[in-house]
Amino acid sequence: MKFGLILPTHLPEASVDGIREAALLAEELGYDSIWTTDHLMMSRLQPTPPYHSIFEPITTMAWLAGITSRVKIGVSVLVLALRHPVTVAKEIAAIDQFSGGRVILGVGTGWHAEEFMYLNADFHKRGRILDEALLVLRQLWTEPDKAFRGIFFRFENHAFGPPPAQYGGPPILIGGLSEPALKRAATYGDGWHGSRVSPDQFATAARRLSELAAGRTLQLSLRMNVTTDRGRQPDERGGRFVMGGSDADIREDVRRYEDAGAAFMALSFWEGDRAAFTERVRRFAGEVMGKV
Repeated sequence: MKFGLILPTHLPEASVDGIREAALLAEELGYDSIWTTDHLMMSRLQPTPPYHSIFEPITTMAWLAGITSRVKIGVSVLVLALRHPVTVAKEIAAIDQFSGGRVILGVGTGWHAEEFMYLNADFHKRGRILDEALLVLRQLWTEPDKAFRGIFFRFENHAFGPPPAQYGGPPILIGGLSEPALKRAATYGDGWHGSRVSPDQFATAARRLSELAAGRTLQLSLRMNVTTDRGRQPDERGGRFVMGGSDADIREDVRRYEDAGAAFMALSFWEGDRAAFTERVRRFAGEVMGKV
């Protein structure tokens, strides 16, 4: 099991200094990866204040590539249907080059209808647009001179370069727990990226992905909140699972995810206080990451 750190990029208290400190701390402590979070513009009526102020993830990833040297750099997850895939393919390829091949690209359909409206994007067709956008990324990273003639995107007689540092492009992890999301991961992705699902839910999804992938090997991962409150139960804010309790409780949960097939976990420790966040990142590295 490998562990990544969700950086405090998407919170009212987020700051450049805080993000830099967290990224360098993760690298110092041996975390495998660091992760940004995506939203572009949320409705003020949407009751999720952490997403009302958020650093743009691709720009942040480029900056992180310059201040780190070892950790992988991911986004959990990019709402790709809000963006033109040629632009994303270009940006991600450049960051992969700058970082020496350290990029991981998580993508998802998105869920906030107003956000699509603000960007003149089609919320109702977002799944189909995402599927085709994933084909665009793959083609530009592997056959950059080939014409693309899709329903939503078309180009030919074009030039695209330089390619990503990683052969074939960075690994693409597909987020979401629905049947369409799992089918998308099995069809277009290198892996699946769950978000705050229980170990039992993760195991069920892993079994379904194995059926859908028809022999392909997928990298299974998840994003998880780690809280100081009692653990192994739904988060009252959204019915999502959170880990917490004693170090032994958290180690037990980690082992359950590992048994279910998880290759890595991207962990969020922020609860509003920078000093407490730093202490918890260090404690997890010593008491959990170093012992499972």
